[in-house]
Amino acid sequence: MKEWTGEYPIAYRGGSNYSINENSLDALRINKIPIDSTMFYGQPNCKVAITKNKIIEYNGIIEIPVTVFKQVRRIKLGNRVLKQQSKIIKTDIDWASLDKLKWFVHQAKKNDIKVMNLFMHSHSLLMFNQDFTHLDPDWNDVEKLNKFLDFVVNDSGTEIITMKQFHKMYQKDPEQFIGSDYVPVIEYDEPFNLIKHSVRRAKSIIQKLVNKAPERDY
Repeated sequence: MKEWTGEYPIAYRGGSNYSINENSLDALRINKIPIDSTMFYGQPNCKVAITKNKIIEYNGIIEIPVTVFKQVRRIKLGNRVLKQQSKIIKTDIDWASLDKLKWFVHQAKKNDIKVMNLFMHSHSLLMFNQDFTHLDPDWNDVEKLNKFLDFVVNDSGTEIITMKQFHKMYQKDPEQFIGSDYVPVIEYDEPFNLIKHSVRRAKSIIQKLVNKAPERDY
């Protein structure tokens, strides 16, 4: 990568759904890559999940986790909770709405989370057809990103930095990044919808019947 770009890489994120273990960290140390950004709370492939939203130094590697919040959704009939679902959401352009990304910034400042890791893939601002033979700009995501960056630029006490800038700041004063491991929680209630419930139930029954149907030769 240095031969291609003229710069030595300083940060890493594991592929295959955030796969990382102690061997991965050993490889980073051997290759003198100081930052890992693979740890994703709740991901089974992440075998060294020792932090949620807190920056830590672990065996010589600086960990900047994939920052997350928890979404709790309750389906209620009157005052009675019929169903509750809990889901971990990463601060990703494709995963979280613009309002929730902004909400996370406020929660981070309120609860001493020092860094929000704005997660993106190389294809985050693109749309593909079904067989990946054609792509177009995803203008909705482009607009979302622009609006979020505009919000952050104008938010007092919040600064946009690259991994390279972070590393220089960390080397100068690591203590400025010591914060909490708090995971913000967003909760909302939905009233029970009998029609939607009946449709989902009918689809489930039909699918079970299809799966149980004997195979026939024609």
